Amino acid sequence: MITATSIKQTLKAWPSEWEGIGISGHSFYIRYRHGILTLHSSKIPSTDVWDAVDGKWIAQIEVTKENDGIMSTVKMLHHLQPYLKLAKGVSL
Repeated sequence: MITATSIKQTLKAWPSEWEGIGISGHSFYIRYRHGILTLHSSKIPSTDVWDAVDGKWIAQIEVTKENDGIMSTVKMLHHLQPYLKLAKGVSL
């Protein structure tokens, strides 16, 4: 479970993307593309999102079989509930 101390949506169009930092100091990267929502985390503590992009896969969820790539932050958090939560005081 990643507890996010910061999270921001970096792309709202196709694909929807977010990045942030977890309480452990690891960066994470989330992407929704072709109906698939993925969550990656850096292997070591890092503030560089590219360490998460090239890091370990935490989750891959098929949200729809449609060729979709646009998702709200609220919907993303709902789907990733078993893998990602916001730390107290973190705002969207």
